[in-house]
Amino acid sequence: MNSVLLGFLSGIPLMIAIGPIGLLLVETGVSHGTRGLPAAAGVASADLVLATGSVVGGAGLAVALRPIEGALRLAGAAVLVWLAVGLALKALKEQPVRAQGPAARDSGVRTISRFFGLTMANPASILAFVSLVLAGGVSGVSIGWPIGILIASVMVHSAFVLVGAGVGSRLDERGVKAIRLLGAGAVLLLALRFALSPA
Repeated sequence: MNSVLLGFLSGIPLMIAIGPIGLLLVETGVSHGTRGLPAAAGVASADLVLATGSVVGGAGLAVALRPIEGALRLAGAAVLVWLAVGLALKALKEQPVRAQGPAARDSGVRTISRFFGLTMANPASILAFVSLVLAGGVSGVSIGWPIGILIASVMVHSAFVLVGAGVGSRLDERGVKAIRLLGAGAVLLLALRFALSPA
């Protein structure tokens, strides 16, 4: 139980830092309201996989990842640029504030799968757990630690969607586009940060 609590307490600040996935969750809430909540489950599932890999891999994972840390950062920057371009293009398309087309009717499983994949490919998520491993921050913890991370992830990422839903319900189409363009700019800044970070 102590390990679960440790995972929860260490997971809250880890998840609350707004990265590209957090911005995408807010945008999902803006576009789809509370129908976007399955996205948080997809992110939390990926966080569980990454946290479990960190615990199981331990020191061996740290040794294996250290030589390619710089390459991971550059690849991560490229992924972030791709996400930013997607957000910007979505902002420039003509569409209602709350989408009513096929995207709005996506099944929960499809939304979960999409955000699971995005999180597993997200450099900010990967490097957060890699950094914990490299710093020895998960040494000696039990498998309960990832469960605590999962609980923290569900809470924080659901809150991002709900914040987006609340904001989106008060904005017109122009305001939603502005939010998306700001999000795209923020993700581009994150890409620059990853690209320029020392290996």
